[in-house]
Amino acid sequence: MELFTCCSHPFFKGKRRYFLLPKGDPSTNSTIKKIIMRIHIATFLILISCLNVFSKASAQKISLQFKQVELETVFKAIERQTDYGFAYGVALLANSAPVTVLLKDVSLVEALDHIFAGLPYRYEIVNKTILIKGKGQVTRHTASENTKPIRITGKVTDIKNNTLIGVSVRLRGTNIGTITDRNGNYQIVGEPDGTLVYSFVGFKTMQIEVNGQAEVNLTLIELTSKLEETVIKGYYNTTKIRNTGNVSTVKAEDIARQPIGDPIAALIGRVPGLFIQPVDGTPGRELTIRLRGQNSLANGNNPLFIIDGIQFNSNSFTLIGATGIATAPVGGPISPFSFLNPSDIESIEIFKDADATAIYGSRGANGVILITTKKGKAGKTQFDVNFYTGGSKAPQRVKFMNTQEYLSMRRQAFANDGKSPGLNDYDLNGKWDTTSYTNWQDYFVGGTGKLTEASVSVSGGNDFTNFRIGSTLRNEGTIYPGEFLTKKISLQFGLNHSSTNKKFNASLMGAYVYNVNNLPSGVFEATTSFRLAPNLPKPFKEDGSLNWAPNSEWVNPMSAFLQTSDEKANNLVSNLLLSYRPINNLEIRSSFGYNATDFSQSNLTPFIAYNPSLSEFASLLRSNEFLDNRLKSWVIEPQISYQGKVLGGRFEMLVGTTFQSTVKNYLAMSARGFTTDALIENFAAGPTVTTKGRSNTVYRYSAIYSRIGYSFHDRYILNVTARRDGSSRFGPENKFGNFGAIGAAWVFSNEAFFKGSLPFVSLGKIRSSFGSTGNDQLTDYQYLDTYSTNTSFYQGVSSLIPTQLTNPYYGWERVNKIEIGLELGFMDNKLLLNTSVYRNKTSNQLVQYGLPSVAGFTSIRANLPAVLENSGLEIDLHSDNFNSKVFSWSTNVNITFPTNKLVSYPNIEASSYATRYAIGQPLSLLRLYHYTGRDPVTGLFTFEDFNKDGNLTTAFDNQFYFVGQKFYGGIQNNFGYKGFELDFLFQFTKQNGRAFFKSIIPPGFFNSGNGNQPNYLLGSEYQLPFSQSKALISTSNNIFNSSDGLLSDASFMRLKNLSLSWRMPLNYSIRSILKSVRLYAQGQNLLTFTKYVGFDPEAPSDAVRLPSLKTLTIGLQVTL
Repeated sequence: MELFTCCSHPFFKGKRRYFLLPKGDPSTNSTIKKIIMRIHIATFLILISCLNVFSKASAQKISLQFKQVELETVFKAIERQTDYGFAYGVALLANSAPVTVLLKDVSLVEALDHIFAGLPYRYEIVNKTILIKGKGQVTRHTASENTKPIRITGKVTDIKNNTLIGVSVRLRGTNIGTITDRNGNYQIVGEPDGTLVYSFVGFKTMQIEVNGQAEVNLTLIELTSKLEETVIKGYYNTTKIRNTGNVSTVKAEDIARQPIGDPIAALIGRVPGLFIQPVDGTPGRELTIRLRGQNSLANGNNPLFIIDGIQFNSNSFTLIGATGIATAPVGGPISPFSFLNPSDIESIEIFKDADATAIYGSRGANGVILITTKKGKAGKTQFDVNFYTGGSKAPQRVKFMNTQEYLSMRRQAFANDGKSPGLNDYDLNGKWDTTSYTNWQDYFVGGTGKLTEASVSVSGGNDFTNFRIGSTLRNEGTIYPGEFLTKKISLQFGLNHSSTNKKFNASLMGAYVYNVNNLPSGVFEATTSFRLAPNLPKPFKEDGSLNWAPNSEWVNPMSAFLQTSDEKANNLVSNLLLSYRPINNLEIRSSFGYNATDFSQSNLTPFIAYNPSLSEFASLLRSNEFLDNRLKSWVIEPQISYQGKVLGGRFEMLVGTTFQSTVKNYLAMSARGFTTDALIENFAAGPTVTTKGRSNTVYRYSAIYSRIGYSFHDRYILNVTARRDGSSRFGPENKFGNFGAIGAAWVFSNEAFFKGSLPFVSLGKIRSSFGSTGNDQLTDYQYLDTYSTNTSFYQGVSSLIPTQLTNPYYGWERVNKIEIGLELGFMDNKLLLNTSVYRNKTSNQLVQYGLPSVAGFTSIRANLPAVLENSGLEIDLHSDNFNSKVFSWSTNVNITFPTNKLVSYPNIEASSYATRYAIGQPLSLLRLYHYTGRDPVTGLFTFEDFNKDGNLTTAFDNQFYFVGQKFYGGIQNNFGYKGFELDFLFQFTKQNGRAFFKSIIPPGFFNSGNGNQPNYLLGSEYQLPFSQSKALISTSNNIFNSSDGLLSDASFMRLKNLSLSWRMPLNYSIRSILKSVRLYAQGQNLLTFTKYVGFDPEAPSDAVRLPSLKTLTIGLQVTL
């Protein structure tokens, strides 16, 4: 067989389509009949149009300067300088001699005549394709061959000769089609002069003329050109070459390489401009998500999240304080994204600039993150089973003093104070064993959290109806002592159907997740627990019961783990999409989305968590705090779109509207007085029931939007979006807002003057956008007068008191965005560089505006002309370093340099923000004393007295210090060797933050048994004189805790993810049953390189927080 290649369209330079031809002499007629080419007109029509084609070819001027080079090198140069591509059999040129071509400013025809003069080849120009043949090569068919149907068979593979299963093969212009089987084979009956169309997701669609052949084998080529990839922009799709906005994509394979339960965590280190910081390493806890910085001082800064067209709530359902619920579970509030299943996700798109986000209007101020779930695909029914198991541990520790070091410190403290241990100094007075030692970090977070996940999916169908159904079960334990568990069960389905004429399409999807978390209550406080005295009595007696000290010498630290927090969540996301094309270029479509989330939380406090000596108060101490939080949301979005040719360019237009409603209800209650611990989960068994909070809110939203796009020969591209929004969250004078953007791009590499001037530059594109978006991430009803009940009564009737003033002008926060970007491709786009410079300015800030006391209120929520600015530089680099049938290596690098500042804030000195922000300064500030070292005489910490008045005061001696990120990013490498794949990602951040140099308790203080110190303190500059009572030492220590002495370089580089897999080779007999078998091992947070002193540089703090856990798993994936 002979490998045949067809050069691509010149906009996709250097990418060739490969397929197989029977071997043979290219000069013989029998072989000619089997040559497969992309020719869509008959020979007769070619001859008629020949003059027109040659006249156009003659109009293009070419310059070539080559000495003794291969013909393919000359062909590539012609492709770069013209709009023509070459098609030829690879074997045809295998033995061609090197050529010398020296031409300047000649026509295409003159160049081709000169090149082929004296060579055993000839050329034909068909449309924009130059066909290269051996001299004397022709194609003929008899009349009977052209009319009698024949059976056509063949095999479809990729460039590495792997069989492709489920490739759609159909006869162009008919409803006749089939798909390849598990061995890549197909058969179809069709006309001998027909055209076969091959299509497969991730590969180029190819059309091959049958030419009377009974066997047509084909090698499909992947869409390796980044320019050809589809870019999803929410309401419409485009390609990377035509995209005028800034959109990043993380695909399913990158998510699947990570053993995580929250899909948003999969984005860490992979997207320029997106900063994600875990709040705590406990499974399922909330994430801090910022896309190009903080745009609002007092309101929501999360991006807008869209799942299959439906807005998804990004705020935690664990409401604390306002609901009356005292505590969240250990680790903090739950992440709503833990209600999603990562294995159901096809891709995540991140929209950043005005061009990409303005079409979302008032909801796109903080950027947009679009999540697309997996859909059905045409092909034979396929089963996929995936299972992995492993465990997690805490990766970083802070070494505390052992018993000998701790007691030495305590004894020295008494010596320094000239005192002796008292009755309450149990660690020294003989009450506690001075030879006992417990490493409390090991005790509380030294366990291994077991992790198991199993998923199964089935998919299949044909070109007209296909489906996918998948289900996943995930169990994840914690590293805390006790049997705590997070369980997730999910079910996802997708059904697609289209009419035989492809005019009508329907798509239905749904995803349901049931999530259960059983965790220790937030009563457990790691900062306190880790600094327990190392000789504290053991928490359990020999019989396994809790050890309670007499006379309240200490509180058993394990009691916190007997107070549990149970969370349950049901989340349903569904969407129906209907579309119809009355004519080829016009589409009418509408989506109908629905999202329902039910979340409940119970904080249980049994009496066994208390000292038995308090038994007379047992019924009062038992409690059950209950929260029920429900959200129901629906959205309908009809739209009309048109695509066509206008003035020689591609014209696209879209008009649509949005209707959305969201209803939220929460109820918080507390029950006490349970007679026994056995009844504590039965809320009705508590005789004293108190309603802590109740809320019912309705949010309405409507909009009309439009988009116009125009591309002239993929050189000059314009995109205009506009939207008018109405929101129930704003006052009657400002309910509606107008937003929009203009994006433009110039692909200068497609200009005639550029082609050939820099042959190593395959892509050159400048893009820019400007526009405005809004922010409505606000609490409902803030513009209204509000009242609450008063505990006082008037004439026996309860009264109401006003709590908030009305503001009919309460309106939008507006973000004006501007960006310019440069995209470059080198060496046939093997190296792609994307750089962006952006600036976002937020005005009309909604904050609490101070009022004079005579108004009856201290403040009113209003729009102020305060201005925030976020700007930065983003660099994204992709490199295909090596790609062959045996070995491949690719690299992705991204880095972001963010800056922000408060540009203006009228009368900030009189506001509550005076101690948090400063005009002209970044937002990530801490107001601290300046630490100047230790007094060599007293050993106390010293600080700068800026106003030289001899006193240290917050108002005059505190300065602002930056504690944010200077830059951050990630480096990913992917290696493939035969069936092996190695993929790893390094995440890095340059930043400052608080360190854990020392405990907040002065060294030597007993502090009820919570006075241990980090071992690092011994002999360091942060070691105060040991004491157990001196006020001067305590004061010096307290001021240090509010100084820049605690600031440290918290920069780090972390091996965030490592994935190693092996796809087992299968013989023919096994392939009839199994499509593939893959063994893999994955790791998360494996190594961290840092000079930071503390628990986790990713979230630097002078308190204790559980770092992101180190996870190792092994798994097996089988496809049937």
